[in-house]
Amino acid sequence: MYRHHCQSPQQYYYQLRQQGVAAIRLVPQLQPQDAEAWGAFLCAVFAIWVREDIGRMVIFPFESALRGWCGEAVCPVDAPVTPACRDCPWLRLCGGDCPPLNAQNSPNPLCAGYRQFYSMSAPYMRVMRDLQSQQRSPAELMPLLR
Repeated sequence: MYRHHCQSPQQYYYQLRQQGVAAIRLVPQLQPQDAEAWGAFLCAVFAIWVREDIGRMVIFPFESALRGWCGEAVCPVDAPVTPACRDCPWLRLCGGDCPPLNAQNSPNPLCAGYRQFYSMSAPYMRVMRDLQSQQRSPAELMPLLR
């Protein structure tokens, strides 16, 4: 993921879908000043996915966020958490960005973007979590949103 992708998230998503891509791992190659653009990109792509492609296309970090909503670990349980992350309401969804993988031992510079995405997606994630807890498919949310 580069800055130019953040400028046209719908085009990026539909192009990948048209190519038949079944799984996407959104790994940002962005600068800290791009945090808001990253968050807007995630929100825009999620808004399409949640209405059209749940169960058809696997997108990380959406899948990992849903795992967090379902109470599953999103990174190693013994991973240390930075002081800045300890009080974050979204810690259960990002795991503190798995600090063992973060050599700087500081919050991800794109945290503001992730927080934007977690906040926007929360109502949908709650419904998908509840559907899964009833042994139902999260895809059942899609018709309700059309």
